[in-house]
Amino acid sequence: SKQKLEGTLMIKTLKHPESYKLVLGFGDQLLHMKEGVRHLQSVYPGASVYACIYEDGSIIFSRDTNEINLAVLGKAFGGGGRESGAGGFLPKGLTAKVGYRETTSHHVLEIIEEALSNIS
Repeated sequence: SKQKLEGTLMIKTLKHPESYKLVLGFGDQLLHMKEGVRHLQSVYPGASVYACIYEDGSIIFSRDTNEINLAVLGKAFGGGGRESGAGGFLPKGLTAKVGYRETTSHHVLEIIEEALSNIS
């Protein structure tokens, strides 16, 4: 069965250095990590970046376009990956728990925007 994503928070346009569409959501099960991103892709097709955050602090990235090398985002979150898919971890002090997701989303977006601004 498809994983239910709880509290998909936002679709945001990032402007570093160009406009990128970002879809950020929260998943409730680590077991189905790829399924969480696939769900975001099916609901919001065509985004430059999909980010799905899990309760254990993992964050994974995927994309529908070739605009962004996602390995850069994985590295920004202390992880790694490939150009088409990457992952990492929330910084200490951030959580994916309900009640903290707005604050976490804000900080995650700041990290993503900073990482994208450093791409030459």
